[in-house]
Amino acid sequence: MSIDHSSTLKTIRQYRKSNGLGPTDDIKLVPTSQGWPIFASTRYYEFVDAMVPGANVDRIIVKSQTSLDTDVSDEAASAPEMIMFSFTMPLSDKEATVDTIGEHAAELAAEDNLNAGLQAAKNAMDAYVKNIQETASA
Repeated sequence: MSIDHSSTLKTIRQYRKSNGLGPTDDIKLVPTSQGWPIFASTRYYEFVDAMVPGANVDRIIVKSQTSLDTDVSDEAASAPEMIMFSFTMPLSDKEATVDTIGEHAAELAAEDNLNAGLQAAKNAMDAYVKNIQETASA
């Protein structure tokens, strides 16, 4: 769903900033994520709940959309935001129970940890290179 609600757009900007994400970085959440309650209380979550009654939302992803006709060099232009939900339907009593939500949450958490580690390493390398350049020019 495209996001056109100003309060939700503000929430997205604040979440990215407070979590060290760039202005167009994806937000990926599972029910165990700290940010889950923030996005589960939006009108878009309510829309999904109304569209698919009885479904269990197991993932929320917020993405900035980019268009081929957008000048990506203009960082002042804001990209439209899109929110996506993944969900499962409850199993009937006759079906076997499978904990795919827990497995998927662990996979997403591992991916988030890896991405955070890579970003920290990049930030450290950038600071190191900047320090060397400043020292060399002094």
